[in-house]
Amino acid sequence: MGMYFPTVFPLVFIAGICFVSAQDFAATTLRSLICYECDPGNFAEQCASPVASGVQQITCFSELNSTLVCMSANITYSGAEANNSGIHRGCRTQGVAVTNYCDWLKEEVDGRNAILTDCESCNTTRCNSKVFQNAETSSASSLFKMAFTAFIASVLFATLF
Repeated sequence: MGMYFPTVFPLVFIAGICFVSAQDFAATTLRSLICYECDPGNFAEQCASPVASGVQQITCFSELNSTLVCMSANITYSGAEANNSGIHRGCRTQGVAVTNYCDWLKEEVDGRNAILTDCESCNTTRCNSKVFQNAETSSASSLFKMAFTAFIASVLFATLF
């Protein structure tokens, strides 16, 4: 029995060192994730339904001390950035201080002439395929809506005065 413990102890000790080394290696190795990538300026029409339309996919790589996420967001801009309204998809690096990417994005976007109407983040390959209801799918349609609204407003204004 005295011989058994010395034989097992070095194996456990060595296994412990290997485990720590593998853990350190995993912490410093970059992860990759494939996400759908589109926005109102790039592949806007296909962005509404990325799986069915075969929208572009990109491979993203994480940075140290961060989490890699795929995101889908429906953002409505006003003013000079109105043509950026619509669906945004892509990969993002989420810092350790951020617990929920969509909550963070809402804080970043809201108040800048923009409203985050819907958002979803996830961490598996091609998971950012959420189909948004009533989302604008092209900057051309938002420009048309703005021009049409301006026209109607000017007609109403002219008839009132």
